[in-house]
Amino acid sequence: MLSATRVGIIGGGQLGKMLSLSASKLGYQTSIFAESAIDPAVFVTNSSVIGSFSDTEKLRTFASMVDVAVIEFENIPVSAVHTLQETIPVYPGVKALHVAQNRIREKTHIQSLGIAVADFAVIHSHTDLHKAVHDVGVPSVLKTAESGYDGKGNTSYAALKI
Repeated sequence: MLSATRVGIIGGGQLGKMLSLSASKLGYQTSIFAESAIDPAVFVTNSSVIGSFSDTEKLRTFASMVDVAVIEFENIPVSAVHTLQETIPVYPGVKALHVAQNRIREKTHIQSLGIAVADFAVIHSHTDLHKAVHDVGVPSVLKTAESGYDGKGNTSYAALKI
């Protein structure tokens, strides 16, 4: 077993639950930071802290309970990770989280590394949308730049009927 035996999971959703269960099988103790006492991961962990991601005292309490923390999903506020990183390592770090929180930053960052991405366009207006569907083609998916997940914030276009 690694020296960091107490793993914090920031976020209490289904991914946090699966991560906690898997970590436990490997002999790690887990602690969940969740916004709700009924989040799925709260029921399968050794301990939990329930609070807002903006509550620095609760975040510091959580940090004191673990050796290292991981982020469950990309919509964790960067400010919360900054607070935790004052005392414990958090993975992925703030830079990666910042990129992952915005699909435009994510796509352009991946392109800057020389990695191919699907055609995309940045949309600011209805005119931009018409042009993008024409340029990119159909079928297409319109996604929010931030905060979308599990299909939320997405609209599919199967034809040029916008």
